[in-house]
Amino acid sequence: MKTSIFLALAILVITVVAAPADDKGQEDLKKKVMKHLGEVRRFFREDPLGQKIIYQFQEMIAIAKTIRQRIRKRLGEYLKGLENE
Repeated sequence: MKTSIFLALAILVITVVAAPADDKGQEDLKKKVMKHLGEVRRFFREDPLGQKIIYQFQEMIAIAKTIRQRIRKRLGEYLKGLENE
């Protein structure tokens, strides 16, 4: 889900940067952005490939959390060793 939010924000930023200055263009832009956000969301919810991508990102996040915990543990042990010296 976080991945879809990230991709949606990326699409939003790209479309806002390329947005026209007139009001009619703004309304069209809003419709296009909402349509793209819906398509991205639908892709990650319904498409098997999108679900696999979400699963892979969840695994990657879990691995990153584990690595972070190990690093913090080792750093804590190292700092305690320095204090004892």
